[in-house]
This record gives sequence, C-alpha cells and structure tokens, in this order.
Amino acid sequence: MFKIETFTVANPEEFVNHYKMVNGFENKLGSGMYASVFESPNSPHVLKVCRDDYSYLGFVKHLQAQKKPNRFLPQIFKCIEVKPEKKSEHNTHFAIVEMEKLVSFEDNTPFKKIVQGIECIIDKKHLTKAKKAELCELIDQISPFGEVPQSVKIEFIDAISLLVKAKKKTKGSALDIHDGNIMVRKSTNTFVFTDPLCNND
Repeated sequence: MFKIETFTVANPEEFVNHYKMVNGFENKLGSGMYASVFESPNSPHVLKVCRDDYSYLGFVKHLQAQKKPNRFLPQIFKCIEVKPEKKSEHNTHFAIVEMEKLVSFEDNTPFKKIVQGIECIIDKKHLTKAKKAELCELIDQISPFGEVPQSVKIEFIDAISLLVKAKKKTKGSALDIHDGNIMVRKSTNTFVFTDPLCNND
C-alpha cells in the first residue's frame, strides 16, 4: 500500500508547484471547488492537487488503512500532505495525490442509475442489513451478465462501508456521491468512487 508523507513548509503553494514541475505534471485535465487534476507525459498516472480539502484527505487515509485493494475504490500510489509553518489566508493546506488515471462514464446509463440508487439507499449514519441487501440488488441491475457474483457484491458493500466510515471519522465532512465524483476504470469497465466526501462548510 502507499505511504502518506507530511511536509511542513513556509510556502506550501510553492512546494506544490515545484513538485508538479519536477515531475512533469503540468497539463491540467480539470478542476473543481477544492482540487485540480494534472497529467504528465512521463507517467501513466495523474496528480490530484487538493487545497484545504480535509474530507478528501480523510478518505485517502481510510484507503491507506485497507488490507487489500478494492475494485470500486481508486488505486493511489503516493500521497504528500503539505502543511504551512504559519496559518494564514495565503498559506493553505495541500494534499498531492498520485493515482491511477480513470475516465468519466459520460452518458453510460447503467452507471448513472447506480449513482442515483446509492444516494437514495445509503444511510448517513450506518449501513443496515436491509440497506446492504438493497445495494446488492442495485448492482445486479447494471450487470449485462445477470446476477453479479457474491464475491463482487461483498467487495461493493465493503467499498460503501468504507465511504460511510470515512464520513463518520472525518470531522466536518459529508457524503458527496454523484456522477461527477464517480469515474470508470477503462481496463475493466468498473465504476470507481473517486471523491465521495466533501467539506460540510
């Protein structure tokens, strides 16, 4: 599994920009409220740079604690937490995350269906046995081969359980599951929860 390194520096933004330049991650693929994603001609991975996104860092820390990979969660290869020596509005907290390159599922109707279903089923506090059963029925609906193997269903429930646990354990966070925060691993055509938490400001 990957390690999380922590650096405390005078100018976090300068540190991040230097890291991007040295490693060639200078082509921006997209950006959101708290993060931007970059690619490099020297790497098959992408670099996600988060600014003051404590929820995403909490999610990453729960991924690090996993005992084995989960097909529904992103593969992360490196995480660097960059803290300012002195807190101010100009000295923000960053996380640099090198991860697998995924693609959007665009108008893939089955994946959109499961995203909407998960939002309705997930209990914000815990997953009951009944809700786990509902989630298993939901994943069966997007399979082109009929019923999904039990081992895959267990892995899916494990992924959802990690999201709920990360939300409970990460102060000030909320579940944020929508089609902008779920992508597809092209090699296996598997949907992946990439950014399932948000800061609950």
